[in-house]
Amino acid sequence: ELVGKLKSLCIDPERSALGFQSLQFLVIYKPPVKGVCLEILKDFYENNEDLKERALGLLKKYLPEEYS
Repeated sequence: ELVGKLKSLCIDPERSALGFQSLQFLVIYKPPVKGVCLEILKDFYENNEDLKERALGLLKKYLPEEYS
């Protein structure tokens, strides 16, 4: 539930960098929420043109078999 709140942080242009850094931190250091964070990144990649490139960069890094 709390991880889902990071979506609004990523969408806000002024706080976007903080939101993506938070998602990346959670993917690396908190395996229980890794799947949820990657789903958020997939959602940004598929549904948000403004965030597509940034999400793709992280998806390529953490899911290279799907986004190479």
